[in-house]
Amino acid sequence: MTWVSVVVPAYKGERFIADAVRSVRSQTLCEWELIVVDDGSPDDSAKVARQAAQDDARIRVVHKDNGGVATARNHGFTESDRRAPYILFLDQDDRLLPGALHALVKALNDSANVVASHGRMTGLDADGHIYPTAESLYLSDRWGPSLLRPVRWPKHRSTTLGVLMLMNVMRTPGLTLMRKDTLRRIGLFDQSLAPADDLDMALRLAMAGPIAYVDRVVLCYRMHDANVTLTHGLLTDDATVRAYKKALSSPTLSYAQREEARRAYMWQGKHVDRYIFWRYILWTRENIRNGDLLPAAKQIRHAAMAKVHYLRAFPGLPWSLDLPNAPSIMEDRIV
Repeated sequence: MTWVSVVVPAYKGERFIADAVRSVRSQTLCEWELIVVDDGSPDDSAKVARQAAQDDARIRVVHKDNGGVATARNHGFTESDRRAPYILFLDQDDRLLPGALHALVKALNDSANVVASHGRMTGLDADGHIYPTAESLYLSDRWGPSLLRPVRWPKHRSTTLGVLMLMNVMRTPGLTLMRKDTLRRIGLFDQSLAPADDLDMALRLAMAGPIAYVDRVVLCYRMHDANVTLTHGLLTDDATVRAYKKALSSPTLSYAQREEARRAYMWQGKHVDRYIFWRYILWTRENIRNGDLLPAAKQIRHAAMAKVHYLRAFPGLPWSLDLPNAPSIMEDRIV
């Protein structure tokens, strides 16, 4: 029996997609299928994926006209085996760690009431070297809203809508294993919210039910010059705000969910974005001191994006508060 359908959208991904395919083939859980969706890619992404498959019957490459990553993910869902109960959407430049599918499947099998399970990530550079990025270290702790201030979320508790509103710990869809029945109920990815369609999906999953937390690194998130979140900064920022506001205005929210989400969203504006902005500034200063001018320029750009996000989403909130109990900014280093 196939337990997990893995979908990899492919567009201009020939540089990294073989690594993504190999990472699925290296899983300790063997009952999976892999659907690589060629989204009208002009390069050799599909050819490279077939070569990496090495005649593995569990791997298929399907083709569609270019329509964007959300439509490619949705096409992969429709092409997947309906008998497989779970699905994971892996980006073409990311890498699953061995044992990831086994751990995520176990979390779903152990709790019939959860709609999905997710783990943690670490960094991966363009050359394939694994390293703990500042972002992955920052997201290693979950925070949730309380009446007075954000609090560290206990590891045994599920990830809720409030947790995701405060900080998107489900940073990329490859971290999350979803029940297909839940997706049939809440709908697939929304292309109109790209490139924040994955955030919108995470928020809708949290509205549908609890999300099991797996306290281990399951995925390497690759950082390189062609990252969508790096090359489409303001577009990503605008789509992110729209995704959050869509969730807050959803008619399916209970009163308790709405209040938790609203409180978390306000805390995010007061604390998290300001914290990220100043951390980028400190990284910039550190890179300049070390003579690393190109990384310093990139950090300045990210700081500006964080400031724009704050001002556009939360124009009336005070700037005088700090994130309670946050780890020291200088503990994290850009590698």
